[in-house]
Amino acid sequence: MHYCGLQEADITPELGLHIPGQLYIRVSDAVRDPLHAKAMALGDDHQTFIVLALDLLCIDHEDAEQIRRRIVDQTGLAAEAILIAATHTHTGAPAAAAYGHTKDRQYTAMMIQKAAAAGIQAYHER
Repeated sequence: MHYCGLQEADITPELGLHIPGQLYIRVSDAVRDPLHAKAMALGDDHQTFIVLALDLLCIDHEDAEQIRRRIVDQTGLAAEAILIAATHTHTGAPAAAAYGHTKDRQYTAMMIQKAAAAGIQAYHER
């Protein structure tokens, strides 16, 4: 038997933060489309893996590892069974230093928590 669990979390930053992805500084003053962490857990009776897509320009290796560790701790999956990727949106949140922008640590902490929760929930819903 095959199983699938899906979950998404809103990771839209608060207004007033920098929007990385251009060679000039942009500050968010409205939300046109929310940003998401979307998780899919796929598996069968023997093996499960999780794919987690984040609406971000990029994600630091250290932040991806924090998300992965939280999912491993709550699911027992092997770290190698968790794929984490950024969609590379140029209208995302300040989750990494890029193009002269700095990483917003408060935003990143929230994103890590919500992204991991989406992965864990997808696992439990499969």
